[in-house]
Amino acid sequence: MARNSPSFIDALLYFEQSIYASDTMNLLSRLVIIASLFLTWIPLGYTQVLFCVEATEYPPFNYQQRHQQTSDQWVGYDIDVLKRVFIPAKVDYRIIPLPWLRCLKEVERGEIDGAMSASLNPRRQSLYLATQPYYHLTPSYYYLKSAFPHGVNIKQARDLLNLGSVCGIDGFNYDNFGFSPSDAIYRIKALFQLPKMLEQGRCHFFLARQEVFSATLVLNRLTHLEDKLAAQVMPDTKPEPFHILISRQSRHKEQLLSLLNSKIEAMRQSGKLKRLLHYHRYIVTQFEPVTPLPGNQ
Repeated sequence: MARNSPSFIDALLYFEQSIYASDTMNLLSRLVIIASLFLTWIPLGYTQVLFCVEATEYPPFNYQQRHQQTSDQWVGYDIDVLKRVFIPAKVDYRIIPLPWLRCLKEVERGEIDGAMSASLNPRRQSLYLATQPYYHLTPSYYYLKSAFPHGVNIKQARDLLNLGSVCGIDGFNYDNFGFSPSDAIYRIKALFQLPKMLEQGRCHFFLARQEVFSATLVLNRLTHLEDKLAAQVMPDTKPEPFHILISRQSRHKEQLLSLLNSKIEAMRQSGKLKRLLHYHRYIVTQFEPVTPLPGNQ
């Protein structure tokens, strides 16, 4: 991995030179400055890095294990990608499930080093560093077939707002669907609850990425709803790239970005990313929930 910041040896040399430098500052001041520099130069292998994922699940990328015989509480494509990046590099890391808005806020503040499975918009690009994309999803909208028996034909995303109310998930980015942050989207906490919003008449449409929503129905034993729902790919959209966000406040940001990008590219070139994604798209359909997540009953 290319060095993006001075090494520990560089810091020692700088410290030694400062001892013999002209006395423009007292020794105590120099020691304080050098100590602070050392803290920013701790190599990845000597500290633990933290990454957060969506706590209400984002299958097949991160979701709670349903098999009691395994010790891993959270599994998925994201979890396996991080294993394949950090374990060979001997980097100590921890994955923390958090509500998505809190996850993003703590990464922004530098309390957590990175967030998994994030799409981009101008605001996020200004707040975070982003890896190259490591998968793509399909922006779509859903509605009840009974409410629109002749289907829905729109030319752009915002046409939905003229046909009825639109639901989405709190903290999710819908810029790549064709909406702006100021558009009136009624937001709730969890993906699995979106069909209920239609059935209760609180929304006429909801927004979701097809691959994630289909896996969410499977995990929550809600596949019977598929017969009631119509799904349409959002017009004038492309497959939406997803990235790992890195905190601009992380003292390891350059090292993390370099390591993640190089490993993602190597796994893409070797076909490992594709095989890993196909595996998790399949395996998520094999899980039978043992204990429902809170609120999923």
